[in-house]
Amino acid sequence: MSTGKLLLHLPGDNLPQDIAALEKGLREIGLIGESLNRAEHIFQAGERFLHLVTFLGCSPYVRFEPEDDQDEDFCYIKLSGPHNRVQFRRGSNTQRPGCPGCRRKISDTDEMIENWLTTGKSCTCPHCGAHFDAPELRWRQSAGFGRFFIEVNSVFPCEAIPSQELLNHLKGDGEAWEFFYIQ
Repeated sequence: MSTGKLLLHLPGDNLPQDIAALEKGLREIGLIGESLNRAEHIFQAGERFLHLVTFLGCSPYVRFEPEDDQDEDFCYIKLSGPHNRVQFRRGSNTQRPGCPGCRRKISDTDEMIENWLTTGKSCTCPHCGAHFDAPELRWRQSAGFGRFFIEVNSVFPCEAIPSQELLNHLKGDGEAWEFFYIQ
């Protein structure tokens, strides 16, 4: 059973300009190391991983090697995408989102998200009537939307945060990356 993931992504429909250059850059700054599965774009944590992802708490335990061939609950990085369409990622920890207008919690979002993903139809808040796109919902870093994700496996929600150095590197001359956690 996985403890969770930290996911970094560009907001909305955006993609990295050059995914091969992104991978090369992540290797050069030390976020990713050797490839564990080239076809799936899965990598060992790089030599500077612990400088680029800050673990909170007095003595975090991060396991970088699998215990056996079936073990997937160790820290590795997966580059997921580009996906043809925006993907919605959530986990068992996903909280009810707040409306971007009135901020009240919205209970039933499954249908509105599915409609937005398939038709692009804007969502409507049942409390205030505000219209918005699904990625504008306030998930409090427990879900997100994107077409490309950097997944850091075996990170408990809110246990670690990307460093400013990593976020600056990802931004480059483009748009700022966002992050969230799923379990």
